[in-house]
Amino acid sequence: MGTLSLMFLKQALKVFGLTIGGMLSIFLLIEFFEVLKFAEGHGAPLLLIFKYLFFTLPRYLVFAFPLGVLLSTMVVLGVASKARELVAVQALGGSLRRATAVFILLGAFWAGTSFLFAEKIAPAATAMARHVRNAEIGGKDTEVAFNRQRMWMRSKNGAIVKINIFSGNTIKGLSVFEFNKGLKRRLEAEEAVWGGKVWILHNVRIYEFDRGSSWVTNKDVIEYEGLAKPATLGEEERTPEEMTYPELHAYTKRLQRAGFRAEKHLVNLYGKISFPLVCLSMALIGTALALRQKKGGGMRSVGMAVGVTVVYWALHMLMLSLGYSARVSPVVSAWFGPTLFLALGGVLYFRAEK
Repeated sequence: MGTLSLMFLKQALKVFGLTIGGMLSIFLLIEFFEVLKFAEGHGAPLLLIFKYLFFTLPRYLVFAFPLGVLLSTMVVLGVASKARELVAVQALGGSLRRATAVFILLGAFWAGTSFLFAEKIAPAATAMARHVRNAEIGGKDTEVAFNRQRMWMRSKNGAIVKINIFSGNTIKGLSVFEFNKGLKRRLEAEEAVWGGKVWILHNVRIYEFDRGSSWVTNKDVIEYEGLAKPATLGEEERTPEEMTYPELHAYTKRLQRAGFRAEKHLVNLYGKISFPLVCLSMALIGTALALRQKKGGGMRSVGMAVGVTVVYWALHMLMLSLGYSARVSPVVSAWFGPTLFLALGGVLYFRAEK
């Protein structure tokens, strides 16, 4: 690595760190006032609020990576252009594309880092943040556990309930274990549908145990009152942000096999791979725009970077909403923005002024 590239690398890392720190400060400040308002009615200590904010950091950090890459690239090259450093490179017969290749390598590095961070750290931290908010700050009892994406919980009458798949007002694969000095009854329902007041179980097999004897009864339809309402189950259900790619992939396949619509989960699944590429896109776009500027400057670069970010996020949110509503395919929804900006960045970069 040449002297100039090494200098660019050090400056880019410095600006990247300042950008990430600034963005996280803004995100956490907004989150702080929101959770503080939530905690006021529960008398939670301030330490729990900071604990919650700590576990929200990884989720926000993943979203901050692209802007950090874009801003660090444009600011460093903008300042170099204003100081005539890029002109000096050309005057000495050097290649601007080669001198600025370090920013593209950094973009690729942060793309890989973003993916690994989103897979290895953010899901567990996001799940922990929700637990701290609901259980420790809100004082809400949570008796739900997950094992291989299946929901286990205790019903109102003390029974142990296993739910294979839950979506909307429907459960696919319900098992209920009722105890009275040992296992008293076991219900296996193929499907359960919320009837407004109670759950309606369909295709039920009932295993009853009494004093060493047992028998089986089949029922087409029965009512069951002990299970929580759909809204309560929805609050306890794991979100895509709390799952790794393999977990979300397996859960999505199970939803599809059970006959549920899984567009939202598919969009999030593909997005786990496509979103990190935005870091590389921003590196290409940032380098190209900085090289095309006739007059460099830090503030001018910041303004252009913010403009590019706003355009990307507007497009990203639009495509997500279209994908969630099944108006476009999940693949298009997740990949359109990153692919478009990657192509745009590539074209701008290779057409940049020499």
